[in-house]
Amino acid sequence: MKRLITVLIPLCILVLIFILLPKSENNRVTLSSIDDLNGLTVGMQNGLNYDLLLKDRCPDAEPILFSDFSAMNQSLLQGKISALLTESVSFPTDKIEHPSFTALDGSLDKVGNHLILKNDGKGRALAAELNEYIAAYTEDGTRDELFSYWVTNYDRGNVTVDKSGITGENGVLTFVAEAGYEPACFAGNDGELIGFDVDFIYHFCREYGYEPKIIPLDYDAMSAAVVSGRCDAAIGVVMDDEREEEVYFTDTYYYYDVIAVYNGDDVESGSFFENLKSGLYKTFIRENRWKMFLEGFETTLVIAILAVVFGSGLGLLLYLWCMHGKKAELKFTSGLCWLMSSTPTILLLMVLYYIVFSKYTLSNVCVAVIGFTLRFGCVFYERIVSGVKAVGIGQEEAAISQGFSRNQMFFRIQLPQAKRFFMSAYEGDVISLILETSVVGYITVMDLTKMSDLVRARTYEPFFPLIATALIYFLLIWLMTLLVRQLFALWDKAGRMSKASLEKLKDIYNA
Repeated sequence: MKRLITVLIPLCILVLIFILLPKSENNRVTLSSIDDLNGLTVGMQNGLNYDLLLKDRCPDAEPILFSDFSAMNQSLLQGKISALLTESVSFPTDKIEHPSFTALDGSLDKVGNHLILKNDGKGRALAAELNEYIAAYTEDGTRDELFSYWVTNYDRGNVTVDKSGITGENGVLTFVAEAGYEPACFAGNDGELIGFDVDFIYHFCREYGYEPKIIPLDYDAMSAAVVSGRCDAAIGVVMDDEREEEVYFTDTYYYYDVIAVYNGDDVESGSFFENLKSGLYKTFIRENRWKMFLEGFETTLVIAILAVVFGSGLGLLLYLWCMHGKKAELKFTSGLCWLMSSTPTILLLMVLYYIVFSKYTLSNVCVAVIGFTLRFGCVFYERIVSGVKAVGIGQEEAAISQGFSRNQMFFRIQLPQAKRFFMSAYEGDVISLILETSVVGYITVMDLTKMSDLVRARTYEPFFPLIATALIYFLLIWLMTLLVRQLFALWDKAGRMSKASLEKLKDIYNA
């Protein structure tokens, strides 16, 4: 009974706190014109400068910035914002998934989409070819054909990009694009990128003899990818004065209207089981999206295992390097550990990817492994130091007096005993590393979290992709923890000292 009470009391306290938490204000309103947005909260994607358009038209409106369209749409459904700004090309798709969304008449402005390139000789030369093609494909009607196929007469689920005829005799061009933006660029069947932007790029590369490589990337990171030379061009960027100072813009390859959308009349939804079935189907079955989760899981698993293995080796080497107590080695290692512990993971990865290794051909996964290896190595070095200190100096002196070298003393006496003190912390460090890998999407790694974002952007369904991702992370952490414990158990069995040797050292120590 006492055990039951000790469980029920904290549970009741948590439920009470949850009930008493202030609820978010429901900002759902009925609007008749864009001018009605004054005094309301309006969502928009970060980096598009729509806040300037809103300020010119509705100066009293409050802009709320979002990193992706899926989160913004969900906030409008939940009444956390009153309206949102979106593009006329993507609204029909939003309307399919959210029938209650209603677009206000008119637009805030007509905006052009561009490609951006590095402002150097190579970038300007490629921009000249792109501008030449943009003029030609506009004049001969190709743009109108693409716009009709992907926007005006868009047949969702029955579209494809013609990727035939790519010769590649003039080399490979790497493009980055925001892949959660249907119908411009999004993940189709088996996660393959398709859409208006992708089709445009394949038309251009087919005409000019290039082989395209299109990589998904968040909109905010596109300029950095171009400036660092990690890609040749970024697709679907809106021009502004600040970007124009650091990158080179092509001509506009298509235009769209910026429109305001609010959540209109309620639309009758299906039963709980119907919604459950529909959500599972859209998240995993449709377009074989389960393969995207599997691919993301494999990438995350590879990064985690390699970082733990290499990081443990690095931490051990750092300790052996510093074991003799030379000041230069100690200062260098202390500085490295301080740098790794005080730098946010996402910042470390972006510095490595866009600055340190920008001129090298290392893949994004390799850069991620290097970044996490450095962090984990420094953490493991500090675990060894604390564990050895816990063992005490007496056994070190006893071992040296028996003729053990420093390395023998460390591996045969100190490390096996120190392991008992840092084993639990080491497991926690492994778990933290796995969770931190969720940010590698910022350097174009298609890990589990990034794949989940792509699926969420397609389904407009946050529940199942997020829950599935959480469960897969739980499985990954369980597997890695089990693996670490098994390795420690094997280490115990293989490296255990004989009872006689240990008793001898204890006698010397006590004497």
